[in-house]
Amino acid sequence: MQEPERSVDERLDKFREALSELYNSVEHWVVERDLLARREEVQIVEPKPGKYPVEKLTITDTDQTVIAELIPSGAWIIGADGRVDLNGSVETEILVYWETGAPVINSMEQGKPSTKGKSWRLFKGADRQGWYWIEDRVRSRAHILTKELFFDLLDEVSSL
Repeated sequence: MQEPERSVDERLDKFREALSELYNSVEHWVVERDLLARREEVQIVEPKPGKYPVEKLTITDTDQTVIAELIPSGAWIIGADGRVDLNGSVETEILVYWETGAPVINSMEQGKPSTKGKSWRLFKGADRQGWYWIEDRVRSRAHILTKELFFDLLDEVSSL
């Protein structure tokens, strides 16, 4: 049985809350590397809600040189409850948010749900709420964002 769809305002509130939790963590983590983080309002445009404000997070060194930015992409993402791009001077990595883990796929028998109850997560390792980095789309492997993983990704996207 499919859950009823949330109102636009409820979904935006959850997305903003998830962004704030992510930013709180990153702000705490970057201090270890003598980096700074600042929030700034940006506008996102998506078909369902239209234009709405959210915050991006800019990470700089002590000279205010931009190292990377966490820029929200949207709350209406196929297969996820939100997306943020970690943009650096070298490349971009994508983080996705799932409220209850990655979507579950249920097996079908001749167009009907299977009576055998076989189901699996779309991405291995994504079985709880949080922000994830998808390591391998071919093997469907995702990793919850930790401080160590964040710094690995930051090193990948920037020229630190």
